[in-house]
Amino acid sequence: MSSVPRPGSSLVAFWAVAGIAIVFVGDAVLSADSRLALASVAPAALAVWVAWLLLYRPQVRFDEAGLVVTNPLRVAEVPWGRVVSVNQRFQIVVELDDGSRVTCWGSPFPEKPGLRRPPARNSSERPVRGSAESLESVRSSARPSVPESPVVRHWDRIAVVVGGVILIACLLELALVL
Repeated sequence: MSSVPRPGSSLVAFWAVAGIAIVFVGDAVLSADSRLALASVAPAALAVWVAWLLLYRPQVRFDEAGLVVTNPLRVAEVPWGRVVSVNQRFQIVVELDDGSRVTCWGSPFPEKPGLRRPPARNSSERPVRGSAESLESVRSSARPSVPESPVVRHWDRIAVVVGGVILIACLLELALVL
């Protein structure tokens, strides 16, 4: 499966949050304050999980059969036969044949007006203008799928389980502190 790349700013923000969490927990460990170190692990993990959930985990994967949109806590598997159009506002929005929409949180941001890319080196290199155009070109060249194919929406089990474990750890830690 191909992937639409994530915005670079999201990756930088995620790794900054992870780095800050490591510094705070590491400082408590290095200062040999075991009580503070134990009390800071769960909140730091919660902050990193939230950053992962909002900045790193969202993605758009696509191939000839359809696309899989992973948003915070939810996943949508959409066959191309159900897609009417692909538009990009702040994020990619996929319009379905039943009038519903799937918004892709993990899509790169549209280019700023007036931003110019360097010209292609040869005529066979055609720069991709944007993520929505990439998805639309894949959709138009994809093999036809059955229009009755269902759009499958479900919880992102990995994100929910990891978040649940971290929230339970935070609650246990809070109960031990009080």
